[in-house]
Amino acid sequence: MKKLEPSASRRGFLKGLLSAGVAGTIGAMPGGLLVPRKAKAAEFDPNAYQIFRNACPRNCYDTCSIKTYVKDGVVQFVEGAPESTYTKGALCVKGYTYPRRLYSPDRIKYPMIQDKRGSGNWRRISWEEAMDIISDKILDIKKRDGSLLGLGLTKYSGNFGITNYGVEGMMSSLGYTTRFVGTPCWPAGIDAQNYDLGDMWCNDPEDMVKAKYIIVWGANPAWCSMHSVKYLYEARKNGAKIVVIDPVLTQTAAKADEFWQIKTGTDGALALGMARHLLDLDLVDKEFVYAHAVGFDEFAAYLRENITVDWAAETCGIPADAIRVPLRKNLPRQSLPPSG
Repeated sequence: MKKLEPSASRRGFLKGLLSAGVAGTIGAMPGGLLVPRKAKAAEFDPNAYQIFRNACPRNCYDTCSIKTYVKDGVVQFVEGAPESTYTKGALCVKGYTYPRRLYSPDRIKYPMIQDKRGSGNWRRISWEEAMDIISDKILDIKKRDGSLLGLGLTKYSGNFGITNYGVEGMMSSLGYTTRFVGTPCWPAGIDAQNYDLGDMWCNDPEDMVKAKYIIVWGANPAWCSMHSVKYLYEARKNGAKIVVIDPVLTQTAAKADEFWQIKTGTDGALALGMARHLLDLDLVDKEFVYAHAVGFDEFAAYLRENITVDWAAETCGIPADAIRVPLRKNLPRQSLPPSG
């Protein structure tokens, strides 16, 4: 490969400047184009700030502990609280940009009304006008429906915090209201854990570093729980193997040792196939199962009569041998179930 060299050297450039009598002028320019400069940041004085303790309310599992630094009534910056052993004082990009969000010029600071729904033509109105419009609407709902039961249907998506729940208390002060129980996604996980494991008690996530085989099933911690990733890496450094099961090639899947890209909606078939193979290999801790589970014999009979690894492989799109190998070679006799 031919390497291209610059046609002029620095020495030649300076000679040209000197002959033109401009070197001194350039050196005197702001920034001293050819003169090195030194910059030193002022020493940080924590006593110059009010420090507030917060927890991130975003819809993620990490619930980061935050320290907010305020000066003259203005948030200057935020940082992760180092006392948290899970986050170790680190926040995600969204967490670090909270001050920008707080003082964004796009943030709505006063009432706005859209002249026609869907038109996009918003204009500012007074607080008094806004309160009149809202109160008239509430009275109209009560007149038409005979109650205000629908006022509290405000959930669920996005952030959860005191402000988000405050609206329910306000609406309840006007009369009886109806509430959603749970959320569109989390109750499914709660019910699944209660039915499968008996309760929602889980290992400390920091225990992942002790694992020898980790299955990340339907989760993308690289985006959704960034603090978990360092424990995955530490476990791998200690000899663990990481397998990601997901219909989508996620950032976490790209970092895994193996990626099982199953067909959408076939997770249950894969889990049943794995359970059947564990049963065939006699890797079930029956003493533990009979002491802490209900219906194991019925479940085992169902697996033997209806489920095969080959059926699971055909259904979910993962080769049967791929399903068998990790269960045979990597799982100890006593093991936690795969989770994600």
